[in-house]
Amino acid sequence: MEHFAVVHSIIKAALAGDEAGVRKQVNRLEARLSKAGANNEVAAIERLLKASTEVKQLAPSQVEVSRVLITGETLTPEVHPPIDRETGAQLCLIDFPGQRTPKPVYGQAAQETIDGLLAEWRNSSALMLVGVEPTRSLLIYGPPGTGKTISAHYIAEQLGLPLVTARIDGLISSFLGTTARNIANLFDFANRYACVLLLDEFDALAKLRDDPHEVGEIKRVVNTLLQNLDRRRHFGVTIAITNHDRLLDPAVWRRFETQLHVSEPEFAAREALIRRFLAPIEA
Repeated sequence: MEHFAVVHSIIKAALAGDEAGVRKQVNRLEARLSKAGANNEVAAIERLLKASTEVKQLAPSQVEVSRVLITGETLTPEVHPPIDRETGAQLCLIDFPGQRTPKPVYGQAAQETIDGLLAEWRNSSALMLVGVEPTRSLLIYGPPGTGKTISAHYIAEQLGLPLVTARIDGLISSFLGTTARNIANLFDFANRYACVLLLDEFDALAKLRDDPHEVGEIKRVVNTLLQNLDRRRHFGVTIAITNHDRLLDPAVWRRFETQLHVSEPEFAAREALIRRFLAPIEA
């Protein structure tokens, strides 16, 4: 096979995690293809390299998080998530930094909010000198498919902290009082470790307490949630996400310093998304 030696070197460097080595060998392959007159193949490689560079540019370096603001033990892969005592179901999933989550594409207002939050943490030392702390709680709401969940992953990645995502199927129980207990155990776990806590499908836990269609148990659940959100502000960052903001109890909104509505992408955002994901297959 022609150029097999170069392809072999590319694979070897990739498996070793040597990004610089991969690029060096790709450039060798590009030079050989160019010499052979394979212009279409050369153009395809150049598009891939360009797209890779653009993705990296969209993922700025991590924010240096102050250990004064984020307390707790270091969360490692060896740590087991808390479980429901009756069913043994895990109460959360844990994602660790290093996933290289690309920067989501937003409209201008949402972009300014996310950038502003990260800027607060980037300049947290200066803020603390004047008695101000960076934002610790964020509620993101809007229609499905608008990048809410990936935003939480991106923020955690930029802060260099593990993301602890609540599992609704593990938290909610048919046994009286168990759901509230599971919520308390989840928050105890998140408060013990330095992490970002993500409450996805938040409306399942924070429903209106006066909803006539709900049983009395929901009041106990929401009260427990509110109490734990109040405690959580002294430990770490909390992000809640919902597609159904109208279902949330009014008291829940006051527990979040920043409330971000993410709408369907505007024209400029759609164009940016198309350019990002279709760049490698441009004609």
